[in-house]
Amino acid sequence: MKKEELLATLSTIAQEYWDAHQLPVLLSQLPKELEQRSQADYKSLLDSGSLKSFIKETQADGGYRLVEHPVHRAKVGIVPTGVEFEFSINANPQLVDGLSRQDIVCCIR
Repeated sequence: MKKEELLATLSTIAQEYWDAHQLPVLLSQLPKELEQRSQADYKSLLDSGSLKSFIKETQADGGYRLVEHPVHRAKVGIVPTGVEFEFSINANPQLVDGLSRQDIVCCIR
């Protein structure tokens, strides 16, 4: 597999997943997707680096963008270039509104 093929495949995966779910495709899902689509060893292009670092280095030219959750380090994915997406860090207001100070203190102890 050539670098251009990997870039195009990542871009296609990001676009198709976004079109279907309006969410980023998570980095943990990419190896399986790449193996199914390309039938080639993409790891040889990484030069013993990670897929995440490859995506960071090539996102400007690849047609995709890396998105990372600001708190949960495991939530990392790609979206198509031009898509505005950020992982939400807001707590569910329905859960917080129903709690009293006593409920919160009790759980902390």
